[in-house]
Amino acid sequence: MGGSVSVYPTKKDTLSEKIAADNKIKSNYSPHSDSATDDSSVGDENKKLDEYIGEKDLEGIPEGNGIMYYSNGSIYDGSWHAGKPHGKGKYKYCRGSVYEGNFFDGRQNGFGICHFANQETYEGEWRVGLRHGKGKYCYYSGDIYEGEYLNDAAEGNGKYMFFNGDIYEGNYKKGNRHGKGIYTYACGDSYEGDFFVNKFDGFGKYTYANGDWYEGMI
Repeated sequence: MGGSVSVYPTKKDTLSEKIAADNKIKSNYSPHSDSATDDSSVGDENKKLDEYIGEKDLEGIPEGNGIMYYSNGSIYDGSWHAGKPHGKGKYKYCRGSVYEGNFFDGRQNGFGICHFANQETYEGEWRVGLRHGKGKYCYYSGDIYEGEYLNDAAEGNGKYMFFNGDIYEGNYKKGNRHGKGIYTYACGDSYEGDFFVNKFDGFGKYTYANGDWYEGMI
């Protein structure tokens, strides 16, 4: 409690009910790595190759610029080194996703943009085929996450903008809102404090749109 606004005990009871409901609804809205990432990873193309057109080394291995038409329907057009995508290139996957950016030793590495078959898009940094570093993910639902990634999941600091106008900005761990953060509702309410696996948990301050507030353990 504090400030010039008086908040009655029943306000906390109402707040607890609201938080419980919000945590149940919002727990599924976090940038996990389950949005067709498998389809975006180049992996090892040890399958029978349909056709390669482009530069080769003396042993006939792709080296330089060229296009590979894989037997599974995927197509890679770009730079090659030692028979693997390496440098800048564009990979069209048989399932419909398209990645364009940097490769290293056959994997997405560095900056790149992936348009997934489910109409979602990731633009940012990659490491060995995984989202890693800073990036922006646009969901089919209209949600947008922008922030840090570690091994294909949101980790560190990030900002998540929900399609309904809600905004979360703060810490992430393994794809979950976890640590310190600020959650602002479209209605004007806001919570600033501790999060634990997507839920308000610990010490925090909840401010209502009308100016009332509660501060303490939640």
